[in-house]
Amino acid sequence: MEQSIDSIAVGSHVPDILEKLKKTKTVSQSAYNDLATGENVVTIELGECTLLFNDFIPKIFCTIEFYHLKPQTTPVKQGLSVDFGFSGKFRVNVDDSFLEYLSSGFAIIELRQVVMGAQHKLIGIGKISLSQFLTEKMEFGGILEFKSTKGEKSIGGIKFKIKIQGQ
Repeated sequence: MEQSIDSIAVGSHVPDILEKLKKTKTVSQSAYNDLATGENVVTIELGECTLLFNDFIPKIFCTIEFYHLKPQTTPVKQGLSVDFGFSGKFRVNVDDSFLEYLSSGFAIIELRQVVMGAQHKLIGIGKISLSQFLTEKMEFGGILEFKSTKGEKSIGGIKFKIKIQGQ
């Protein structure tokens, strides 16, 4: 893997999976059916979220930060165990900058609590490493742990799936 990352860094090699992505011209059954050569769609799905505190039942939502694109936000849910059932789609240009991001970047999921009305505060954060895409996987998932903003204490977790759409 280190050799793949090094060769990507110097621009001498692109993993097979990313070659396939660069050749994708259109994506069927997608919100983005007008993709140009070299473009693709990354989908991040957020599912069941369970919080570990029990002194109150909060209203929560998540924001997804991916690449240099506009963050996306789940709907607000209330409870200690909720299912966001959210699917965020990010249109990307598969170029050298994006390949570098995949090799060392993260999708950042922030857990926010509604305080009052439209006011909210960040209560937890989790990072999904994207380097798994470099091992020729088109999708992967798991449970992401949220760490408290006031230290490294775990405050909960969320099921996620992330995929690059291909043909």
